[in-house]
Amino acid sequence: MKDLERLNIQLFAEDPNPNEVEGGKDPTVDELLRSLEDLQKNMVPKEEYEKLKESNTKLINQVTKERTFVQKEDKPKEPTKADIVARCEERTKKLGNGNSMQQVKLLTENYRDMQILGMDVSNVDENIVNGLESLLKEAKGDADVFKALMESRIRISR
Repeated sequence: MKDLERLNIQLFAEDPNPNEVEGGKDPTVDELLRSLEDLQKNMVPKEEYEKLKESNTKLINQVTKERTFVQKEDKPKEPTKADIVARCEERTKKLGNGNSMQQVKLLTENYRDMQILGMDVSNVDENIVNGLESLLKEAKGDADVFKALMESRIRISR
């Protein structure tokens, strides 16, 4: 590449003595021809370059359109006080509908959220809430199992 630049400088220089090159002798014609041949071997026709560029653009677009990128957050977003209150209000609206397991689940979740909000929950026995939560966990979402577990606990405590 330097040889070609040197050739261009020599051809277009306004220097009256173009054969003098800084720091040494002029490249020979053979050296210039070899440099030109090397350039030609490593060159790509413009049409081929444009075709490859277009193909790459299509490929990139296809890959990026067909894939969804999920950005992992360092920490999950902490719910705001308004979020927690809204969640409690939504659960409270659902009370009275559904089976006993659903009702207990709503009440225990509201209790935990009320604790987070710093509300006074001293009128509720923590042991009862813990017991109900363990029954919910043990029932694994099955209302009949929950009911049977509740009935067995009630018989034991009598």
